[in-house]
Amino acid sequence: MTEHLGLVEGPKAPADFGTQEILTELQKRSRAKRGLIDFASYMDEMYESHAVHRLIAKKLEEVESGACRRLAIFIPPSSGKSELVSRFFPAWCVGRSPRTKFIHASYNADLAASFGRVIRDRIKDPRFGNIFPGVKLDPQAMARDEWATTAGGTYKAEGVGGGLIGFHAHIAIIDDPTKDWEQASSAAHREMLWNWYTSVLLNRLRPYKNGPGAVILIMQRWYDDDLGGRVKRQGDWDVLEVPSIATANDPLGRSEGEALLPAWRSIKELHAIRDENPMQFIALHQQQPVPNEGDVFDPDWFGEYDELPSALSFYGASDYATSEDRGDYSVHLVGGCDSVGNIYFTDMFRRQCDTAVWVDALLELMRQRSPNAWAEEPGAILKGVGPFIRRRMQEEDLYVTRRPFPSIANKVSRAATFAGLAQTGKIFLPKGAPWVGDFIDELVRFPRGKNDDMVDAGALLCRMIVKINRGEGAVVEAKPEAPRNLTFDEMVQRRVLRSRGTRIGKVAPFSPEPSIVQNVHNSQTLAAEVFEELPA
Repeated sequence: MTEHLGLVEGPKAPADFGTQEILTELQKRSRAKRGLIDFASYMDEMYESHAVHRLIAKKLEEVESGACRRLAIFIPPSSGKSELVSRFFPAWCVGRSPRTKFIHASYNADLAASFGRVIRDRIKDPRFGNIFPGVKLDPQAMARDEWATTAGGTYKAEGVGGGLIGFHAHIAIIDDPTKDWEQASSAAHREMLWNWYTSVLLNRLRPYKNGPGAVILIMQRWYDDDLGGRVKRQGDWDVLEVPSIATANDPLGRSEGEALLPAWRSIKELHAIRDENPMQFIALHQQQPVPNEGDVFDPDWFGEYDELPSALSFYGASDYATSEDRGDYSVHLVGGCDSVGNIYFTDMFRRQCDTAVWVDALLELMRQRSPNAWAEEPGAILKGVGPFIRRRMQEEDLYVTRRPFPSIANKVSRAATFAGLAQTGKIFLPKGAPWVGDFIDELVRFPRGKNDDMVDAGALLCRMIVKINRGEGAVVEAKPEAPRNLTFDEMVQRRVLRSRGTRIGKVAPFSPEPSIVQNVHNSQTLAAEVFEELPA
């Protein structure tokens, strides 16, 4: 009996196995047949699973059962995604349904073939036979990139863009379709990838378990218009987005700011990676790539600085909220203005927290920077907490002029001065500051993004600085004009040019008067749109 169970494979002799050990072995095999994580643990005793892997496994099991037909998993690099999705899952599926046909693609054929080799070897492993007896590979088709089962199941590995004529799939897996940032930044590569997916891969799918064939896309996000971004916008995909550092409504239920796999990559290490390149971090690790050009703000408008210039006049602004762990964020922003109107953003506080927490943060920024004035937006929140702020400032011997600025109903008009200053190169951000990535992300998604609290704080700060400096030969305020919406034909033309690799000139959707910045760029027309053809 023990030989039939395969227990002779272990270090003990058959006679050493008792009834309880046999029952335990049978239970392990049964669980491995039913669940992907148990299968991985049975096949590899060293396999280490965490909450994120269990969540992914649950989604993959829905694909195998036919409950999910389109699954996109966006997850940071080095998170164990390929081990589970590309090395264990296909073998488990073949064990449960030996006639299943797979197509497996990655950024090049060699990587895809390496997945195929591991899957093939796992099916040949005696432990696999313990779980799925009778499932065998066809001895006439056992190449690492192309093999078959004796029941008629097939596997084909290919690089994205490669040909698939003659092959079909019940389940197609696309694992890391983009190699690096250079590829992701190429409009030609993104278009090739999309054309290959829609015109080649989708045409290779065959019905699966009383429904259409399934596609699994697993990748780290690179670019707003990458393959992940395009399928996400289709709306009919089950999308799982897992950030390295937890944000609000984390899919794993983590507290905000918690690391994904602290035993593998600590929060300190993640912060160091983020500080090196906030823009790439927010894409690769937070799965929220910044669009290359926003509706109002463009990331290229903002300069960077390593050290602050001397003789700056500091100012602050706040966008207040009262909810904790939900709703809007409370934001404090501090900036220093030099003698020619350049504004250096220095400090940012942004949290969903109760009033006492953000008031303490406000007072601390006032203490650190000694601002000349602080901008606030009047309303019910300020009316309610204003006396409390005033009392706390008196207790801390902080005497800063707080200046209310009436709200402007139209969001774009409200941010006009802010965007106009940014477009003319007047706003600088601290290089490597941990908040810069989130700040730029919100700016370029404005006004359609989920949050605009940091935009509102920046708008308040810029309006106040412009107003205070009026007549001093630095920056003068101009009334923001109504937004200039692009026509439908203009929007289509811009999209066509971008798809061809044409670089689109930066333009804000409004036209402030040239006097918005005195003695600086007076010859520029801020609403001009320039198309600069790049080499083919």
